[in-house]
Amino acid sequence: MLEKNLEAKYTNPPSSLPMRSPSGSILPTDALKLSRTPNVKQKTMRNLLKSSPFFSHISTSFKVDGIGNSENFSSWAKRQASSFPKNISTDMRFNEEIIYTKSSKFEKYRGKSLLIIGGGPSTSELDFSKVESDFMWSVNHFYLNPVLNKLKIDMAMIMGETDIKSKEFLDYRERFNPAIGFEIHDRWKDYEFDDYENYFLMHTDFYSKLGACVRMMIFACLLGVKRVSFVGLDGPKYIERGEHAFEKGKTTLPSLYSPEVYKWQYKIFWEYIKEGFKEVEFVNLGYGEEFHLEEPLLEGEVRL
Repeated sequence: MLEKNLEAKYTNPPSSLPMRSPSGSILPTDALKLSRTPNVKQKTMRNLLKSSPFFSHISTSFKVDGIGNSENFSSWAKRQASSFPKNISTDMRFNEEIIYTKSSKFEKYRGKSLLIIGGGPSTSELDFSKVESDFMWSVNHFYLNPVLNKLKIDMAMIMGETDIKSKEFLDYRERFNPAIGFEIHDRWKDYEFDDYENYFLMHTDFYSKLGACVRMMIFACLLGVKRVSFVGLDGPKYIERGEHAFEKGKTTLPSLYSPEVYKWQYKIFWEYIKEGFKEVEFVNLGYGEEFHLEEPLLEGEVRL
């Protein structure tokens, strides 16, 4: 697997990025200088750090005068993975970009083409019979979509909001036997999983507020796919309007969301992909063109 570490380059947002308090109000850009007490300084630095797409593994031990936990990603991920049962955590691979288990199951993706399906409204408009791909991946409540419910999704990442004991989920699982992945999350600590053989763990160092599909795209690249087509990564304006392909009316945005952070994190994501995986072709079949440009955004093109 490729060994790359872009974290040092991309962890800190530009100085002009607005920081946000726990309530969501914008803090002055010189708030760090104005903070005179450890508590105020710690809260301010934490909120700024939370804007980083590499936040998940440095959030567990925050330092007042430093930038978070000094533990590297692979060490943190292995420690957190120990909370998963053995039927999920076997056959583990990891580096400073990713940890995943059941690794032998994923060799089949090398050199193949994927379609990754998100929950944006463009998913509902796509004619899947006309898309050339070897495998389809999706996320969360994909099985509630009346079209996807009848198609074979080979892999799905499931976040903490999904009820994996619901009848709808279990019915789909029994019919199609997909690989079902989980990330490191408090929801799954000491969770009583059943003995389904295709459960696995996957967590990327690049986490972000962009959703699970972008992390699946990183996973696909690290597995050696040749092409990733994607649909339903349409941007926040559709979320705000409740236009969702899996859950009609859903308007949930990430915590501490802001348009500036969202655009900035997509800029970092595509730089990360284009720098590290030049051999992989990407095709956007949905909306959100402003986030999926052929070239990374220039510094002056988006005012953060």
